[in-house]
Amino acid sequence: MRRHLAAASTVALVSLSSLTILSAPATAGVCDRPAGYAARAGADLLKVGVLNLGPLGLKLPTVADLTVASANAGMSATSRVTSSAAARYADAKLLGLQLPTGPLDGRVYQQAPPTNANGVTNRALSVDLGLVKAGSGDLTAHARWADGMACGKTEAPAGWADAALVDATILPGARGALVKATHNASGEARTATVKMDDRTIASGAQAEIGLTDLELLGGAIDVEVLEPPKLTVLATGRAATTVVDYDAPILKITGPGIGTKTLSGVHREIEFAVPAPSAGGLLGALDLGSVQRRAKAEGLPLLGANPLGGLLDGLPLGSLTQTVKGLGGSGGGGTGLPALPELGGLPDLGGLLSGSGGNLAGLCELAVVKISIGELEKRVSDRGATAQAASIRIQVLALSRPDSKPATVLDLGVGLLKASATAPARTAPSTSPSARPSASPSTGGPGNGGGGASPSPASGTDDDDDCSGPGCTLPRTGTSIALIAGTGTLLFVAGRFLLLLTRRRSAGGPEDLLG
Repeated sequence: MRRHLAAASTVALVSLSSLTILSAPATAGVCDRPAGYAARAGADLLKVGVLNLGPLGLKLPTVADLTVASANAGMSATSRVTSSAAARYADAKLLGLQLPTGPLDGRVYQQAPPTNANGVTNRALSVDLGLVKAGSGDLTAHARWADGMACGKTEAPAGWADAALVDATILPGARGALVKATHNASGEARTATVKMDDRTIASGAQAEIGLTDLELLGGAIDVEVLEPPKLTVLATGRAATTVVDYDAPILKITGPGIGTKTLSGVHREIEFAVPAPSAGGLLGALDLGSVQRRAKAEGLPLLGANPLGGLLDGLPLGSLTQTVKGLGGSGGGGTGLPALPELGGLPDLGGLLSGSGGNLAGLCELAVVKISIGELEKRVSDRGATAQAASIRIQVLALSRPDSKPATVLDLGVGLLKASATAPARTAPSTSPSARPSASPSTGGPGNGGGGASPSPASGTDDDDDCSGPGCTLPRTGTSIALIAGTGTLLFVAGRFLLLLTRRRSAGGPEDLLG
């Protein structure tokens, strides 16, 4: 059973990925009564939970809850809007630094019905906000809906959204950036009805990101994304057959002094120390001996370079301050996706990215870089499934005194994935009467010891029955059907013969023999 379920799930997962390229989904009749097929998927490429340079001694405002390249897709058979897709260039809700709505307000949205033969695309312009910089990218949304999807008769794509950008940097300066997503990167979300087997149509939601490389600390640390993350949910109406599949990312991390490390699987992490000048201020002289002793006391490998001091030394602090003061307005706004029945049970994914960002008593002596692969959180029931994962989390923590509490300089999520789906409840297959245990011992049962189940007449295992016709599927009721039918026929013939004989005696003619 598990093999068959795994095989069906694999086929369905491939189908969900390929449905978005179909130009014209097949139809299978109009639905008079839409059922509870619904799904939502979301992928955020970059999400800044905290960016606070105060612990490093720089008097700049804190940036929190900034999302770059966000894609969302949804469907709901019982809603007025049955399918929709939305993609945003950037969004900010909680602002220490207020972001302008103009450059970052690039977005696209599309809904169905009616179904759309083509999606909508918008080329977002590159922006430079001083602390955050992002290159141009394409935003795409495509919403479709086919007759038959609402009642589980048709396998077809619904919403598909993609937010792609050329590159993105956090804290860019003259000597590199704190974090840089190089080359092309994207977040993608899709929903669809997916054929699991010959009789089951599932609600499907899938979220993934496309990313190849990340550079940290001005390029001192290279994070190669060998396998990008992907999250898929397929709701069948039964918890036993509903699928939650998460492909966790595989990372190769390389840097001087730490060698090459590979992170794979969920909830894996690596930590290493980065020098930060403690004497003469952040941009002053580096007391390497003190840094080495502190890193050893913390049990952390020490990066064989001083990128943090040089990185922050290259920041245009004066122009950054002026830029911050001149910014106004804020982003925000909903996605306009169809409502999904509340499944509950999971915390807010963005809430995972937070930390103590207050200033420390004294300047940072040592910075700790922590890279981790987030754990999958999920909830599955007969009603549906919901799942989420913070695929890659990058934290920079500042330490001063040995007994001090770390302060968060950066808390960044890369590839925040969410997927939920619901489907009409399905009952488990019931046991046929012929498979029920017999009330009397059966000599033909397992072990010939009695108490076993009587073989089904349809199985063809009875020695006294050579039955291969449709009647073999009828349950036994105790008395042979053939015996009853034969007895009835015999009585009918006998009665008819007696009736004719009586008539002959009364009429006396041969024609009466013909009836």
